[in-house]
Amino acid sequence: MITSLDNPEPNYKTIVSHYKGKRFNSPNDLVIDKKGDIYFTDPYFGLPKDRREELNEQGFQGVYKIDKEGNVKLLTNNWPGPNGIGLAPDNRTLYITNTRPPGLIAFNLSNTGDLSNQRIIFNAQVLVKASVSKQKPDGMVINKDDIIFMRGPVGVLIITPGGKHLGTIRTNKRTSNCAFNEDETVLYITCDDLVLRAILK
Repeated sequence: MITSLDNPEPNYKTIVSHYKGKRFNSPNDLVIDKKGDIYFTDPYFGLPKDRREELNEQGFQGVYKIDKEGNVKLLTNNWPGPNGIGLAPDNRTLYITNTRPPGLIAFNLSNTGDLSNQRIIFNAQVLVKASVSKQKPDGMVINKDDIIFMRGPVGVLIITPGGKHLGTIRTNKRTSNCAFNEDETVLYITCDDLVLRAILK
């Protein structure tokens, strides 16, 4: 959407809708690197549940890159349920959350936008199983110290690049995503019916 934040209007522009002549499933989350290139996940969660296999023209659920010229590149289709996505501050690591199995995956990211060394750095299966909501990893944001704030089963999980779970911001709500203010002293968290604000030390 191309509009002013002060006076938003529904002015939409489609950047890209197809890959190799086939429609994307339902682009879900994105992050923009320092060069202005866009990385996004394309699960089939937005397709009707009873017709997902039929309507999945790509035949997989992928992670893509769009450069500033509008060229689309498939980065990986190894994960059945890519969801949230984030970049390390130095733009050398790309993170995605996956739904099945639920976890946080990291990739080395080259200067040309190629991925390598994929690894699961945080397995959320135990937390999901023990939770009431059964919420799986979703949206994320990464601070200047490369600490990952990720939607998890009971709120927002705080995780190091090595996969250590430092703590959890409990929301007692079904949450979806989060974002910082400019100086990273406030974390805004979107829920089903609320936007929450967490003051960070």
